[in-house]
Amino acid sequence: MQIKFDASVVYFKGLFEPFVGRMVYFCILMMSCFPPALVSSAELTLYDVSEPFVVNVGEDGSYPNGFITSIIQDSNRDIWFGTYEGLVRYDSHDFTSYKHDPQDNKTISGNLITHITPDNDGGIWISSYSTGLTYFNINKQILTQYTEQTETQPGLASNIVMATLLDGDTLWVGTAKGLNLIDLKDNSIKFFDYHLDKDAKKGGVTSLAKDAEGKIWLGTTKGLYFVDQANSIIVPVLTPSIKGKSVYRLLYSDQNKLWLGTQKHGIAYLDTHTQQVTWLKSSKSQDMDTAWVMDFTVVNDTEMWVATFGGGIVMVDQQKNKIKGHLNHHKKGKKGLVSNDVSTVFMSEDKQVWIGHWGKYVQKTNLQVTFVRTFDIASFGLFDETVNAITELNNGTLLLGNDQLIAVTIENNALAANSIPSVEHALNQDIITTLSQDSHGNIWVGTRQSGLLQFDEQFALINHFNDKNDFPHQVIRFLIPSSDGGMWIGSNGLSKWDPKQGFIHFNIPANNRLQSESMLEATDGTLWLASFGQLYRVLPQSNKLELVIKNVSDIHPLAGNLISSLVEDKQQNLYFLSNNRLFSLLTSNSNAIEVELAPLYADFSIDGVRNLVIDAAQNIWTDKEFIDLAAKSKTKFYRRDGIDIGTGWNGGKLVSHNANIFFVGSRGLMVIDPKLAVTAPISSKVYITNLALDGNSQRLSNAEVMIKPETSEITFELNAKNFNDSSVMQYQYRLNGMSDEWIPISFKQRYITFRDLPPREYLFSARAKNIDNGAISLETSYAFKVLPHWFETVWFRGCAVLACLGLIFFGHALRVNLVKKQNAELELLVQERTKELEQKNAHIEELANHDPLTSLPNLRLATDRLSEALKRSKRDNNMTAVIYFDLDGFKLINDTYGHNTGDFILQSVADRVTKLIRETDTLCRIGGDEFLLILSGIERRELIEQLCERILNEFTQSVDWEGHQLMIRMSIGVAVYPIHGENGKALIHRADTVMYQVKKTGKFNYKIDDF
Repeated sequence: MQIKFDASVVYFKGLFEPFVGRMVYFCILMMSCFPPALVSSAELTLYDVSEPFVVNVGEDGSYPNGFITSIIQDSNRDIWFGTYEGLVRYDSHDFTSYKHDPQDNKTISGNLITHITPDNDGGIWISSYSTGLTYFNINKQILTQYTEQTETQPGLASNIVMATLLDGDTLWVGTAKGLNLIDLKDNSIKFFDYHLDKDAKKGGVTSLAKDAEGKIWLGTTKGLYFVDQANSIIVPVLTPSIKGKSVYRLLYSDQNKLWLGTQKHGIAYLDTHTQQVTWLKSSKSQDMDTAWVMDFTVVNDTEMWVATFGGGIVMVDQQKNKIKGHLNHHKKGKKGLVSNDVSTVFMSEDKQVWIGHWGKYVQKTNLQVTFVRTFDIASFGLFDETVNAITELNNGTLLLGNDQLIAVTIENNALAANSIPSVEHALNQDIITTLSQDSHGNIWVGTRQSGLLQFDEQFALINHFNDKNDFPHQVIRFLIPSSDGGMWIGSNGLSKWDPKQGFIHFNIPANNRLQSESMLEATDGTLWLASFGQLYRVLPQSNKLELVIKNVSDIHPLAGNLISSLVEDKQQNLYFLSNNRLFSLLTSNSNAIEVELAPLYADFSIDGVRNLVIDAAQNIWTDKEFIDLAAKSKTKFYRRDGIDIGTGWNGGKLVSHNANIFFVGSRGLMVIDPKLAVTAPISSKVYITNLALDGNSQRLSNAEVMIKPETSEITFELNAKNFNDSSVMQYQYRLNGMSDEWIPISFKQRYITFRDLPPREYLFSARAKNIDNGAISLETSYAFKVLPHWFETVWFRGCAVLACLGLIFFGHALRVNLVKKQNAELELLVQERTKELEQKNAHIEELANHDPLTSLPNLRLATDRLSEALKRSKRDNNMTAVIYFDLDGFKLINDTYGHNTGDFILQSVADRVTKLIRETDTLCRIGGDEFLLILSGIERRELIEQLCERILNEFTQSVDWEGHQLMIRMSIGVAVYPIHGENGKALIHRADTVMYQVKKTGKFNYKIDDF
């Protein structure tokens, strides 16, 4: 079923078009789209649901208050706000306020900002009311003032500057007394000889625009004008419908359209060739005839957003020349604008639309994410409670169920719906829990208390199956069409309706109870049913309900006591949710069942999700994210993406005939178009926003920076300019000569400090990773050179070398004479000393490489042996295992019985483990109660597992210490070369990480990562 309607005509519940002709049109439309039972039950109602989700900026009080007049983005990607209380810069992390200071001529000229224009050189032009124009070179932190001309000094026509337009090497300046042109090459100022109004307070240029042919257009308080540059005059547009009207804003788009925003006359566009003016008509939801237009911004190839005073945001289709939606303040219901008095609107590079209000508020919405839409069904008055169920009919109509049944179609950003009274009557105040349609077109409705209802395609009741006709189930949880034309019915039991045999009721295995939590008929015809932590199945051509998993938590330690949302991919792999984790279900040829944790979610949880679906591209979707199984990656989406995301999408789910995905729940209806799902890059690059030397900020430049030798601390400040959510960025860096690997810094930290760098040339590089989706930005680099001290220079070192050589020569000559004279005595002394040194060296070597308590090798010696073992493994093409273990509860024993007991325990562990290993293996104590075991020349994983089990078995018996029976327990983590790392440091770190995973999951165990 397809419903066609004019998007500019919006019907709200209870509001009807007064014109009979329009009503007749929609009645005919309903009759052509809905079955007769639908049409007769209720009139079709269209709900405008085009509003994106808007969030406040600076809700924590960080935004400096001020009425917003202008918003722009500079070439460094910072957002600037012009306000009635000064200028504000926002770099995605912090707000910085710039205000006029009468005592400081290096501040902006005035606080009442009317307009801001960015250039391509890192600067902005700031227009102010009554104090002229200021150019702010942001990179150099230099301000240049332009004020009204005097008898002796050339300047602007007026200090009241309302608009500026950058055109190559010239800047057009609109003032209260006319138009100026500033030549930026020589800074000369030209005035166009046409005064709009003698009184500066009553007239002036309010807006400027340039068309495709280079013509400059002026919006003024007296009408629309253009510039005749050859004659240096301003020429009025004499089209009657615009003549004399106050044109407050201009925007040139394609197709020779110049959009005009007026004060109290709405929106029009001018054909720049014919000068014909066309006014935008009002819609039922938006009166444009008296609208005061404050600003424009283009959001895509067809759509423009218009800021109005009193009317919020109006969304205009530039190609069709009509209103397609609006964004307003809502006193109740879903969140919208904080007020309808919108002063300015602007879209930044990352498709964030920034909305400024007269009431000291800034909001924004993200238009990057277009593949998810949410519909607040409750705010339309369709349901009083949660949407429990959803299904799609053969004709494409959606059915939504709760205390009534609603038929729904969705086109663009509008939803058409009506209720089905025949179903509501049959429900008799019961609640719909599940919906489905069988292959014969009949519609099945499961209820919470009164069994199962069956309707024909016209929603006439066929059957009501309940306890009155011996139907065993009153609470229906799932309805799934079967491949043979029947219907599976899940409740506190399992039944199947067969077109030939009628109902088949399955016996529950003895000593088990069944409550359907999820059901799926797989491609091969097998029905899978989850009940709490149990999994059942019915094989094709079988009438037996078989329990295949008694408790999933017994099979996998990370699973919980509940299985939900069974899904199947094209390869017939099954997946389900348990304990907020994604699991895969493997079935062998012998029908044995194995449960594995899906690789992507080994380290991640998916809290608050109960529904999964798989799209045609084999991505798994939830109401919060989608998972690319092939790429083993996931992408989350949030409210900051412009989507009304939150808990409550735990009702039904659906993949429609056109491959769209639907979730329902207490928040209404969510629609996902997977074909539009594209992961947007987080940023073109990371910016180095500050360089501080010993805490003092330096001006950044493109040239290599020379750093004085006495500088001890160098700090870089990084910013990815992610205005969607800067808190999801983790920065990484590398400094050539120190590390070729990217080094991540602490999460939410963006300062990197180097101390006491040796003199040389350096190249610092940085990038950022979005922890939501794993996207990596382009890197940015900065070259600098640390200069040497005078004693570190080449000439000084040359002199020092020569002086040393002279001293060596003199000393050598003296030494020769002494040796000849005392040769006999020295010979004897050398022999005695040599023997003594050999004994001491042997002792020192022993202390340097061995643990004094256990006599085991220490970490230093172990590192050397591990390096040699890795070389042998690489040569012999076998494995080397690093086993990292420490003692569970050792601190408690130490604190309870004293350090002597602790020493005894450590020595006992060293002796007992040494007996279990080969002579070629190395056991070392690396500190405290931590030990490292190196196994070289390993050919099979089983050898590692066997040794780990022998070690654990060795410590199943207690040891006696002064009459106390002490149990020694340990947690073991294993990393294997080359699977888990190519060098000793990586392997030790990996084994340590795995060992702590064992501690978190129960201790006294071992774990080897999969390979």
